[in-house]
Amino acid sequence: NLLREFTSMEGEDRQKQKEKPDKSIVYLAANAGWNRFVWDMRLPTSPALKGKDPQFERLPGPTVTPGAYQLILQVGDEAQTQPFNLVKDATSSASDEDLQKQFDLQMQIHQLYSEASETINSMRRHRAQLTSLAERLSQAEEQAGLGEQAAALSQRILEIEKGIFIPDLPEGWAGRVNQGTDPLRRLGALPSVVGLGEFPPTTQAYAVFDKLSGMIRQRLKAYAALRSGEIAAFNQALVERGIGLVG
Repeated sequence: NLLREFTSMEGEDRQKQKEKPDKSIVYLAANAGWNRFVWDMRLPTSPALKGKDPQFERLPGPTVTPGAYQLILQVGDEAQTQPFNLVKDATSSASDEDLQKQFDLQMQIHQLYSEASETINSMRRHRAQLTSLAERLSQAEEQAGLGEQAAALSQRILEIEKGIFIPDLPEGWAGRVNQGTDPLRRLGALPSVVGLGEFPPTTQAYAVFDKLSGMIRQRLKAYAALRSGEIAAFNQALVERGIGLVG
């Protein structure tokens, strides 16, 4: 199974990093002569949110368990493969089973956090389209009803998003809001608790994950239902009037 990919930096990447540095992206050195790269043994970082959310943090991928791995170095059409082993710390008292349980829960947290982040990006894309449509359609009397529907759907999506992650929260305010209404931030804090020591996750850690995942998945299902239901019907109304779809 492919765990993670790294590439060298192209000219376009250099320009992007110069204009807006992103420390979460790690590049391979590709200089003439010897090059050295250290893998932090982590899986990929969660997706970034598209918006101005200073309080949002991308979640680092879980650290893999000890075991046998291989790397493939590819340059052009040539590829070289090298097997290697990740060895457990000799001073560790944790069993392989304990470490696997810890990794499995970390993966569940990371996957849900990533899915929620990507879904929020989809929500924001839809909201932007619907808001733009509402402004345009409200200017034509015969389309005013559609404009009101677009505005209402945009607000419905915003309310679902607020149940996962409070958008546009000013920097420094995260500790002042009721964190019970912001499960994504709470989920992002859970990996540090699960990985606190060399032991399997506690009963409390599983309970917290079950509670937060239930809250988040309820909102994700609500958004999916809205897309397949009312937004699909709204798109059909747009088609009948020769207006571009929301997608």
